Formats: sequence, structure tokens, C-alpha cells
Amino acid sequence: MRKRRNPNRIVNIFDLNRLKPTNIEATKPETAKDFYARLEREEKERQERPLREAQDKLTATIRQIHSDAASFWALPLETMRRADGDAFTASYVSLGLPTAPETADPKIVARAGRREFDNFVASLPGRGYTLSQDGILRFGSMCQCQCAVGGVWLAPTTLRRIFDWLVQFSCFNPDELVVDTQTVEAARQGEQPEPEPTFDDWLTRYDGSRDADKKLRHALDREVYSGEFGEMFRKWRDSVRDNFHVSLQTHHFDTVSRFFRERNLSPLRPDSFDAARRHLVNVGLLPETCLTCREVLEAQLRRAEISNKQFLQRCHALNLEGKLDAPRSNASWS
Repeated sequence: MRKRRNPNRIVNIFDLNRLKPTNIEATKPETAKDFYARLEREEKERQERPLREAQDKLTATIRQIHSDAASFWALPLETMRRADGDAFTASYVSLGLPTAPETADPKIVARAGRREFDNFVASLPGRGYTLSQDGILRFGSMCQCQCAVGGVWLAPTTLRRIFDWLVQFSCFNPDELVVDTQTVEAARQGEQPEPEPTFDDWLTRYDGSRDADKKLRHALDREVYSGEFGEMFRKWRDSVRDNFHVSLQTHHFDTVSRFFRERNLSPLRPDSFDAARRHLVNVGLLPETCLTCREVLEAQLRRAEISNKQFLQRCHALNLEGKLDAPRSNASWS
């Protein structure tokens, strides 16, 4: 019987071609540098493991709390109508939303919130969502709970966060929300808009017309606004703090920025910041003590609370005292 040949035995050069190549890298011994790097990596993972497990546990707990709250907000509207105030309080979930300042007038905040709510619902079809009347009622109930229990200040970003939460946890019934997936995906991806022409771009296109002057001025204001507005806002914030004893927060800055854009005001003009301060008072984000005596008298005259004669008399008296443009808290009248 012929003896079977060992396939790994090398007899001639042809046997070398049949052998499998040896992976040199796999058998390369671990160097001292790699060894200490591995020890350091393992020690770091060991130290971070308890924190990572605690974070995972906290995330699971928060997700469970949100799921429990979502089960209430997904109930039929008739069942929600029969629920008492305690049920709404127990179903409140904190979404980390900004709150209205304590000094704000509740009536003004509620009126501004209603206006923002209507504008947000009207803009939903552009994002691919269409709410029925029942869907609007469910969304509004959630917003009211956030305001009543959490003191949330309704703004476009706040309303979007509440709406996305209701959509994420499937709280809307099928007949309450119609979703256009293509529009939603297009809005989510959001094609990058073309950059607006710079001041230099408009300067090269300048033809001397009035429209060209307007565009050139707006481009200059926009570039200065983005570069220097932060420093000017800090100066204005310090001025409000020193004169009216009120500290401005981030939501004040966001409202002022939007106010400047909507009214086409330049941040380079001091009277623009005065108009912004009066706007914050009108929408309830600042107390009325942030008005000057002149501004209070002008507002009373516009509301026909005082006559022209009384307006001139009080302005004259305050001017003699040097308090006409001082905060209203410095005046002897209320």
C-alpha cells in the first residue's frame, strides 16, 4: 500500500507554492508601548463602566416616564375631557423648555402664546403635517399643560419641541394627523439655501438706483450685525441691568433678534434697542418698571388715559426734576 504524502512536507520548490502564507502581523509580539496602551484603555473602560451603566439606567427611566405620560396624551379626546386637573398634572413631563420670567404679566404671556400657537399650526403644512380640529385640540391641551404646570414660555422652538414629542410617541390618532412623508423628509434634510450676497457683491452690482441703495445698506447692516451685535448686546444688557435692575436672559436676546429682523431695525442705532426694550415690555417678557417716565406718559396719552394738558404738565414737572427720561420707578407718581 502506497504511503500517503504529508501535504506540509517540503520536498521541492513546487511544494512551497502549495503552502498557505503565514500572517506575520498576527504573530507579531506585543510591544511594551502597545501593552501599556492596552492597560490604560482597559483601566479607563473599567472606571467609566459604572457611570455608563448609571447613564443607561437614567435614560431608560426617563424613557419610561415619557412613555407613561404619552399613554395619557394618546387617550381619546372624550376621555381626556372627563379627566380632572390632577390627571393633567400627573401627566406633565418636563421637556427642558424655557420658562416665562416671573415678572411677566400672565395675560400678556397668554395672549402672545396664543398668537405663536396659531402661527405654528398654520406653518405645519409646510413641514408636511396637517392637523384636524381634534388634533389641534390635543396639541393645544398639551401646550396648556406645559404652561400651567411647568410655566413654559410658548415660542416657535418650544412649540416645535412639544409637537415633535407628540409625534414621536404616536399620541395623535390616525384621523387627527396626516403626514406627507416626502415633504417631511425634504423639510428635515433642508436643502442649504444659497448664501445671501455680501456687501462687496452688492457693491459690484451697484447701479445707483434706490433699490440698490437699500440692498447695499441692508448688506452692510447684516455684516456689522453678525460681527459686532454680540458686543453691542452686552453693552445694552449692562445698561438695562444698571438702570432698570433687570437681568436679561437668552430668551430675551432671541426675541430681540427676531424683533430686529421683522421690523428691519439696525442694531447700530441706540433707538433700536429702546424700541426692543419697549417691545419686551409689551409682550410681557419685562416688567413695566423697565419703561422710562416719558414712555409711560406717551403710552397713557395714546390710550386716552390722560389729556394733552395733563401730559404736558407732567412732562414739564418731571423735566424740571431731571426725571423725564429716568426709569418710572424714580417718579413720584404711579
